[in-house]
Amino acid sequence: MSSNISGLYLHIPFCTAKCNYCNFYSMPQSSPESQARYTKNIVRELSLRRSRDIALKTIYIGGGSPSVLPERTFSSLIDDLGDITGGVTESTVEGNPETLTASFVHTVKRLPGARISLGIQSLDDAVLERIGRQARRADIHRALQLVRDGGINNLSVDFIIGLPGTDDDAVIRDMTSVISDAAPEHISIYMLDLSGRKDLSDRWHDILPDDGETADRYRNAAAFLASAGYRRYELANFAKPGFESKHNQNYWVPGEYIGIGAAAAGYYNGIRYTNAADIKAYNTAIESGVLPPGSSETMDDEKCRTEFIFLSLRTAAGLDVHRYRELFNDDPLKRFAPTLEKYRGCIVLNGNTIALNDNGFLFADEIAAEFMRLL
Repeated sequence: MSSNISGLYLHIPFCTAKCNYCNFYSMPQSSPESQARYTKNIVRELSLRRSRDIALKTIYIGGGSPSVLPERTFSSLIDDLGDITGGVTESTVEGNPETLTASFVHTVKRLPGARISLGIQSLDDAVLERIGRQARRADIHRALQLVRDGGINNLSVDFIIGLPGTDDDAVIRDMTSVISDAAPEHISIYMLDLSGRKDLSDRWHDILPDDGETADRYRNAAAFLASAGYRRYELANFAKPGFESKHNQNYWVPGEYIGIGAAAAGYYNGIRYTNAADIKAYNTAIESGVLPPGSSETMDDEKCRTEFIFLSLRTAAGLDVHRYRELFNDDPLKRFAPTLEKYRGCIVLNGNTIALNDNGFLFADEIAAEFMRLL
């Protein structure tokens, strides 16, 4: 195993109920016994995959919702991670407001560089009910208070732009309230993604904003966050200086990391793998002493270039021209000249970087696709 691995992702697929828009692998209403069994098995998978020369810098425990785990199960998991956290400087754990407890926050704080990522999405109770969220506004404010009372000084919160039945100012109103209430160090704003969900698109057709309205809402939200002291460092991510997510930044380099658990993905030694989204098969394999079923692919030159371009253009830092030349023995300024000219109103050429401006971020995927056509 590569000694360049710096990130560890653990997938906890359990939650109280699956939100109707959710595309992540999750299992609502699992028994405490099945949750305890699974968390023991992710520790076993980690033992199967890791070697002694790995120097982890970040840990990310996501889901699902890790905060749904019974107190004893979650505490045991953190205990089991103890021997690998020596060099870790950031440990993020996701939680949902309705299941967040003081004991959960206390256990998270035992991790080095403790950071909680709280899924808020909206503060409108009617909207939360419509999209299948279990929390309500009161739960969210209670959870924010628990995080701060528990001594967590690195809090990230998520919002979704374009939710059904929201007006143009909804996200800014919600962010204003949360900033006033808890002053989170990090805020993520995501666009509602209903691709492949015609049932929801049809059901909400009359109350969904169109693409232009959604783009305007994102633009206005980004401007609001900038005025509130949050710096955009990636398309969906804004942070106070020094509070950027180190774990996610490693993804975007792209760096190497281990993914543990059902449906988790990892990348090291030039191979990207994804564990099967099947908790039964996962448990069976791990308890037999073998790695779980899944898929893998070798990242050849074309795949590495494609990923490098796509991820780089999503960041405020942009595509590093010198690094691209070193990695791929190619000059991006020459190769992508037609696209640079076509989107000159969306792109900033600043010495060694090709970066998107505020307008360009609205077309990030489209511009990246144009780059890739020239490979």
